Formats: sequence, structure tokens, C-alpha cells
Amino acid sequence: MDTLQDALTDVRDRWPEAAWLLSREDTGAIETLQVFETTLQRLSVPQRTAFLNGIPRNDEKDFAAKLRELVVYELLYRLKVHPTYHPLVYGDLSPDLSFLIDEKSFLADVFMSFTPSRILWPWDSRGSTDAGDKAKKIADRLSEKYTKYKKTGAPLVFFVFPGDPGVKPRDAELALYGASMGDPNLGENFPRKIQGLHTPGSFFLPDDNWHLIHEMVSAVVWCDWFYTESMKDPGMRLNVLVYHHWNPSVSIAPGSFRPFSELLWKRAGDCWEPSQTQAPNLAARFVDDSKIVVRKYTANQPW
Repeated sequence: MDTLQDALTDVRDRWPEAAWLLSREDTGAIETLQVFETTLQRLSVPQRTAFLNGIPRNDEKDFAAKLRELVVYELLYRLKVHPTYHPLVYGDLSPDLSFLIDEKSFLADVFMSFTPSRILWPWDSRGSTDAGDKAKKIADRLSEKYTKYKKTGAPLVFFVFPGDPGVKPRDAELALYGASMGDPNLGENFPRKIQGLHTPGSFFLPDDNWHLIHEMVSAVVWCDWFYTESMKDPGMRLNVLVYHHWNPSVSIAPGSFRPFSELLWKRAGDCWEPSQTQAPNLAARFVDDSKIVVRKYTANQPW
């Protein structure tokens, strides 16, 4: 495959997202395809060729996840943290990305999480009987990736995209901390109080002996890549929420993902207190070839 358009044309009859990107009637599709083309031009020729040849042709979910690698690369590039696509220094582990903050190299991997099919209402695909299942699925996937990459010795950052509208930031928060923003259990005697509740997920919590088990994960970043409801400026927007580990082995300096919202932690005696740096409903748009425009996004005022 020589170009992204060639690769998309090869799968356009299988995957609606590919067909949409090739649409010439939707200005949002045209803009998004141009963003992806710009991203690919930032890669080396071998990296670009590997990406195009590696576009999945037999699994729609894998195809969507592959495109989101480009979204994260472009985000990190525009945040000026020097991303590398599929860095070779980790051998056959082949992580999706690495990037630099304060001269420290972080390994990054991207995945999508979907609502477990077993909890969907059979009569209404919009609902589910979720009892922490979505959070547990995210936490289980994080644990798998942690086990895979911890042997590198590098600090880790995982980027999580919702695979369907049923997966929300709340599910990621439950997966990481055992409680979501606004829940008193997240702020009162954390993590001691929440540890005793045995909530689903809880990827960032200590084990039963109070040993940290995933401290090499500096942060998990929620990324919702969605189509705006704005009729004036159609196209894709990106909601980013950065969830820091409360006591990581290698921390990421606050503000490194500015202007996006970060959940930070401050020690208070033998406990930790959370704080959020920005409103969580910020959405970004990639403009030109290097800028990010970020504004609040609401149902009443989409943009």
C-alpha cells in the first residue's frame, strides 16, 4: 500500500469508518483524513509502510484501534512531547509509542474497550445490566498490558478509547481507583477506605498486603474520539482526561498534558487527596498541521 487512501479503499466495503473517511461529501471526513495523512508523513518511510501494511482486514475492532494509534501520535506530537511510533528499543515487545517528558522516556500503548456483550440488554442495544463489568474489563486489559511491558523497566502510560457509547469516563475511573469523580470514597482516606470495599477493577489500588502492584504505570489517559454534533463545523473532536497514579515509581509533572484535564494526587498524612486541573468536558480539534484548539463541549453548545 502506498497511501492511506489505498489502504482504506481496500477495506471500505467491510468497515464503515473506512468508507466514511473516503467520503467526499462530508467535510468532517475530509478534514480527518487529512489529519491522518499529515500524521503518516511525520513517520519514517519504514514506519509508514508498516502501518499501511498492518491495517487489519479481518476485524473491524482492530481496524478502529489501529487508526487510534495515529490519533494518539498526533496528540502527543502537538503537545510537543516527541512521540516515536513503534519504537525499536523494546525489541519484540513492539509497543505502539514512546514519548519524552522532562527528558524521561515513557512507553505508551493504545487500546479500545467495549461493553461486554453478556451485559447488553438483548432488546435494547443502548442499555446494559452493568455491575462494574465495564470497569473490570478495562482493568483486566490494563493488567494484561502491564504484565507484558513491565519487563522493559520503562514507566508506562496507557491510552484507553471507548469502543462504543456505553463505555464512559466513569468506567475508567472505577477501573483505576475503585470510585469515580464525585464519589466521597475517592477523596476520604484514599486509598485505605476504598481498598476495603473490594470494588471492580481498582487497577491503581494496592494488593491485600498493601503492596503497590502497578506503580510502573504513571498515568492512564482516557481519549474519546467522537463526531461533533455541530452543524457549522463538522468533524472529529477529542476528549482527553489524564488519570495519574497516586504514587507511581516515575511521576509525570502536572501540566504536561495541558490544556487537558488531569486528575492529580497530593499526599495528606498517610492518605492521598485528588484534585482536577480543568473541567472534564474539554474537547480538542486538530487544526492546520500542528495546532490544537480546545474548548468546552456540551450538548447545548457543541462546536
